[in-house]
Amino acid sequence: MGYTDHAGTRGVERLMKHYFLVAKDVGDLTRIFCAALEAEQRKPRLSLARFWSGWRRDLAGFRVDGERLNIADADAFLKDPVNFMRLFWVAQQQGLDIHPGALRLITQNLRRIDGALRDNEEANKLFLEILTSRNDPETALRRMNEAGVFGRFVPEFAASSRRCQYDMYHVYTVDEHTLFAIGILSRVERGLLKDELPLATSLMPKLQSRRALLRRAAAARHRQGPAAATTPSSARRSPTSSVRASG
Repeated sequence: MGYTDHAGTRGVERLMKHYFLVAKDVGDLTRIFCAALEAEQRKPRLSLARFWSGWRRDLAGFRVDGERLNIADADAFLKDPVNFMRLFWVAQQQGLDIHPGALRLITQNLRRIDGALRDNEEANKLFLEILTSRNDPETALRRMNEAGVFGRFVPEFAASSRRCQYDMYHVYTVDEHTLFAIGILSRVERGLLKDELPLATSLMPKLQSRRALLRRAAAARHRQGPAAATTPSSARRSPTSSVRASG
């Protein structure tokens, strides 16, 4: 099929990466399409409890639409690109999925996730709060990845997307491996793996600072060394760099 070995990458790895990239696009589009169909079929039921709950929530300018977080202003990403991060942060805090309408707007505006946003202090703060949250960071990061936001904000992660390594130690692609690692670390912290990992679970509460949990950021980078080598140096600025000094 014309796939040859390149420096640091075998031909079969390049073939499978292209296959998985296409499969990911198909899966992401299918998810958006199915969510849109579900949203059209679902008829909202009026209730005082639901109204009161929605009114009490701090949604940072977004709105709940069919139990999913949606954009209240179609120009939200044009007016303030930090809304890319803010949307996923609010969804994680409130335990909400992202509305297909919001996902479509994200796709249309992905080019606005650029170097200026990667250097933005608030965007970095929100990203790190998502990463180190106790509220299921794996799911939030997966949604960001499916929407294309994760890879645009962290170019090294985009370079690792659907990258395969064929040996007895690696079952998943690099990006899946990374997300699973973050998810396992989160479950250890929440005590959900105390039977399987008793020592790690017992040590978690003894951390002097939750900033130590930025090792999740290290986990997010631990399999990206080979991929980062192919990323242009101008795009390698880590979104965590602006808070390293905070300890």
